[in-house]
Amino acid sequence: SIDRYVAVGGNIESLCDLVGPIPQSNGVDACRIEDARNKVMEVAELSYDERIEKFALKPDRADTIVPA
Repeated sequence: SIDRYVAVGGNIESLCDLVGPIPQSNGVDACRIEDARNKVMEVAELSYDERIEKFALKPDRADTIVPA
């Protein structure tokens, strides 16, 4: 069974920051996949402008975080 996923890049880092990362002893942040999924669904319900306002996302991040 799979117990971990590895993802890299600005969108997943931003998503993990929104979820509230779980600091790891190796210096790499982690978040639960269920929490990430729930946050994506929450963000997806908002308009582009609402994403920027509610989550303080940069415009380019607000535009790409859901599809990424």
